[in-house]
Amino acid sequence: MSKILNSVAVCFVALSAPASAERITTLWHLVPLNSTPPTSVTWNQPFFEQKLLPVRLVRTTAEGNYGGKPLPAGTYLYLVFNDDRQIGYCTLKDRSVGHAAATLFIPILDQRPCFVDEDNDGKFEKTFSVFDKYGGPPTVRGSIKAASPFGGLIPFTEVDPTELPYDLRVSMTIRGKREPAKARVSFQFSKSLGAQWYDEWHRRGTNEPVYDVLNTEVRINQVSGDTADVTISYDPDAYMMTDNRNTLYGMHLPPFLKR
Repeated sequence: MSKILNSVAVCFVALSAPASAERITTLWHLVPLNSTPPTSVTWNQPFFEQKLLPVRLVRTTAEGNYGGKPLPAGTYLYLVFNDDRQIGYCTLKDRSVGHAAATLFIPILDQRPCFVDEDNDGKFEKTFSVFDKYGGPPTVRGSIKAASPFGGLIPFTEVDPTELPYDLRVSMTIRGKREPAKARVSFQFSKSLGAQWYDEWHRRGTNEPVYDVLNTEVRINQVSGDTADVTISYDPDAYMMTDNRNTLYGMHLPPFLKR
């Protein structure tokens, strides 16, 4: 299930979508809680946590109205884009336990608004609807191309991505045999993100105790009881995305989104 690539050589990936479908991409920046990785970790215990932050985060600066519905001032929205490089900003999913239970098996009932600032003047003038794919990093389904004017303008300002109100994280765990080249390294997202992911075995084509997990290379140097001496290196510029089959992909920020 996991196909996100080695952090030391994160690759750009191009996914093909059916001509009739529009894929909306949501990229998440992997940002370690502690920029200095650990050198000693405990078996079966999470280590090296990273936050998932959006490419850009904006906040509305005044209350607006779209299609007869209010959008409060102070609403946060994060950047998404499609294959035609059209950009939209989506409101945050309601991640309360009750709401999640009510929409778990029928995600299309969990639709919410996104907006477009087509002329880049700091005001939204078009809207479209999306719902989240279940499991893993937040990924929306919908159509930016179908965005339509709502007869007004909603002003917004860009803010630091760390203001994201949700604490979305991913961590790693060493499991299996207590031998450097025979262990397994898994990763887990925040509980609210759901989905299960396979463990990673040592790097293919070699017997070295090196494990490529997300944007990180984990080398197990030696094992003593429940403790592993490790060397961890990671790509600080890596972003991740997932497709509708819960396959993960790693990449750097596309040039058109760079500033």
